[in-house]
Amino acid sequence: MIVFKQAKVSACKQTLAWAGMMVLAVLIHPYYIPMVGVLMLISVILTHKKWLTSAIKLLVPIVFALIVMWLIGAFTPTKNYVVAMDLQTYAMNLVSLIDPGPGDYSAFLSHARFANALTPNFESFEKTNYLGFGVILLLPVVFFSFLQSLSKKRPEQMKKKLLSLLTLRNILIGVVVVGCTLLALGTHIRLGSHVLFEWRLPSQIIDLWLIFRACARLFWPVYYLIIVGVLYCSIKQFKKAKWYFAALFLACFAFVQLVDVRLSTGVRNTIATVSRAARPQVLSPKSQKLIKRYCDRGHLEPLQAVGSDSFPELSVVAHKCNMTLSRGYYAHDFKFAELQARTDKQISELKAGIADPYTNLFITTDKALVDETSDKYVWDEVEHLYAAAKKKL
Repeated sequence: MIVFKQAKVSACKQTLAWAGMMVLAVLIHPYYIPMVGVLMLISVILTHKKWLTSAIKLLVPIVFALIVMWLIGAFTPTKNYVVAMDLQTYAMNLVSLIDPGPGDYSAFLSHARFANALTPNFESFEKTNYLGFGVILLLPVVFFSFLQSLSKKRPEQMKKKLLSLLTLRNILIGVVVVGCTLLALGTHIRLGSHVLFEWRLPSQIIDLWLIFRACARLFWPVYYLIIVGVLYCSIKQFKKAKWYFAALFLACFAFVQLVDVRLSTGVRNTIATVSRAARPQVLSPKSQKLIKRYCDRGHLEPLQAVGSDSFPELSVVAHKCNMTLSRGYYAHDFKFAELQARTDKQISELKAGIADPYTNLFITTDKALVDETSDKYVWDEVEHLYAAAKKKL
């Protein structure tokens, strides 16, 4: 709404609005920064009058965003936090607009025909940009309606109409849209499983790009512009008809869109997951035993990496007993080296017999460690886990 209504807002208010949006983008997630930045750039182009005013409207929000990024430590160097492969793993595919994605978010189309044969065991949900079957059906209707309207014009009128679209503003917006799309496609331009082109860029550019590595999501501004544009063109075709004809026309495609997405495997799985999460929590026997025996501890210390399968049980124990928990399941493991160093220290203290099992609840699946330290600690076996119960006298 800001983009389309800004022409009536003062330059000062526009600048403050976009500064606020950029700060919010920084605080939410790095990949929101280029997305909001693209919309801001389009807005500045659309409302451009004076070069100085446009430069201020563009630079002030960027400066605000950089200051907030610095304040929250975004420029703190962290080793091995991302890898260049992420620009392929999370990248958009040229068929993404008609591909329901790994989650199969379509009742009519299947991801199997679009699946990437190069990575059969893992495809990221983050690269999904499926338009929906209703919008896909509407695209050729709008396209042929546009061609039909052009065919009614004389060649001179048609040429004049097309040239009227090639304004500097529209060209600049087109460059921004293309640039956003290229960022979303990542370092390897793919058509299904086929790599059509690979960008060979300096490591400095790759490192900067990796900050916003959820590549496919950078296409979202273009994605919504496509949908808004299709709806606008559809409604425009009915400008001489009663409004309810346009409403009825779009309602048919909206119904197809709703059925396509709502009955898809992806949405049904999501609803099932949410329903399970909303049910009263039933503690597993393992969690119940740990809570009953060790709820007086202040900290839960897993001595192995915690996966998505075991994290819910351990986090429930920590929550119920008001314990702190040093390890968990993370989407990105850039802190893994620091966590592992802490764990190695705890294991060394256990082997030396100086670890405190009365403050910390040490949990392990390592039977060799249990056997090695059995002369120093009493270990309690709980459903294939071992908990350090107390020190041996």
